[in-house]
Amino acid sequence: MFMPASITTSGMKALGVLVLSLVSLVLSNSFPLPGETVVVVALYRHGVRSPDNPPDSDGRPVTTANFTTKKFPPWTDSDPTHPAGDGGLTANGADVLKNFGNWFRTYYPVGASCTKVQNNSYIYVDVSQRCQDSATAWWEGYSFNCDIPTTVQPPTHQDKSVYPGVTLFKHYTNGFDLENCHGNNNETFSGGNITRRQVWMIDEWRDEFQAINEILGNNFDKSLCYGSSFDDHDNCNLFGIPIEEPDWTDSQYLRGPMGYANYWANYFLTQYFDGQEVAFGDLWTEKDGFRQTKRIGRVHYAQDMLQGMSPSAAFCFGSELFGHMLTSIEQAAKGEDVNVDTINHSFWKKLVTYFGHHENVSYLITLLQLQLVSEENDWQWIPFSGGLQLRLYKDTDPDTGKENLFISFYFITPTPTQHRTNTALNDDNQPSIEQLQAAWCTDSSGFLCRYSDFKRFMLSRFKTHCIYDTTLANYLKKQRAISLIESIKAMEEDRLFR
Repeated sequence: MFMPASITTSGMKALGVLVLSLVSLVLSNSFPLPGETVVVVALYRHGVRSPDNPPDSDGRPVTTANFTTKKFPPWTDSDPTHPAGDGGLTANGADVLKNFGNWFRTYYPVGASCTKVQNNSYIYVDVSQRCQDSATAWWEGYSFNCDIPTTVQPPTHQDKSVYPGVTLFKHYTNGFDLENCHGNNNETFSGGNITRRQVWMIDEWRDEFQAINEILGNNFDKSLCYGSSFDDHDNCNLFGIPIEEPDWTDSQYLRGPMGYANYWANYFLTQYFDGQEVAFGDLWTEKDGFRQTKRIGRVHYAQDMLQGMSPSAAFCFGSELFGHMLTSIEQAAKGEDVNVDTINHSFWKKLVTYFGHHENVSYLITLLQLQLVSEENDWQWIPFSGGLQLRLYKDTDPDTGKENLFISFYFITPTPTQHRTNTALNDDNQPSIEQLQAAWCTDSSGFLCRYSDFKRFMLSRFKTHCIYDTTLANYLKKQRAISLIESIKAMEEDRLFR
């Protein structure tokens, strides 16, 4: 592994050049980091699941509305325990996660024996079964089939699970009053007028919607198109379906052009990533197959943006998870445990992994204000599995002995082809590794950030009244106050020495 020399204060001027030179190495080799890795905190999405309300064996949708008269390849149950409509992790999805975990063990080992791997790792998982199955599959690959750590305890205020922290992910329903967080207006969830945002997304990604139209063949149920919201088309298609305000329940996938398009995009993608025959097979070639997958995936990504990548939704539903992950990093940085009820691991853990949903990753990226270097790689938001990694590492100044902490961000996921073919991951067949930029980072490149900058910015990026665990909320309030005092002192010292 390439290890740069110690980063001193004077060396920070060249840091941007250094990090930019590392990006190509990151994409082709291991993770080149300065100094010693203190902890890796990762948030992963669940693996490929079976679709909700899929077409029946004749290729006809079995939902409230018959979207289209066209028939599509039926869902093939790759795992009889999770049939179509169940939404469970598929057998192929589990295998991809095992491969991903196995690969990551090679690049970030935390011990050679089961005992060491268990002692140095910790897992938090959403309450949904597919997330728990995903965590188990990934752990089997990462640990080389070691048992789940026996130190993991079930939570005390939610449904019991072999994993802790299940209240960190989904929208709360058990005794937590969300009205304190977002008020009564459902539009707060999406950061404003839902219809206006839908119009913008559909118009912005018209080409992607047309990809769905091509597959559906414009054979829509005519009752869906009793008006036209965008174009005056003779044919009944996605553009001719009126926009309706979703009620933020599961029925949102059955309403309006965005909902209908997302339903089919989700179905097509689950078939594709699960290695099955896909509805757009007649459009498939080796040359443009990936392009077609990306076009379809962006419709699903648009729906994800509508729900999860707006600041108000991220603050409302992401604050608990975000605050929990920040605290996990903070206790590792301090080298001491914190007194927070839902922080169930100790500071010396080298790997803390969370398993959730696409929305959770969207919330975190929004709150962290992270971005990909190139839009050419924006397909990374589409696949299942994989997700966001935050890496904290320290470098010791050889002259003063002072330890400097830095943090960097990576988005790592198996590629669409690796999902579909379920191939082993290794040096010759690595997952996609993309280092993300942070606009708030004082380093000019936005890649390698001082931990002090990260902490100061992050403490302003959540709402404590949206956090269920009061001990976590109080801890973060205290840290925010301390950070404010330190900032004032730093500004005063800077003023005096000018």
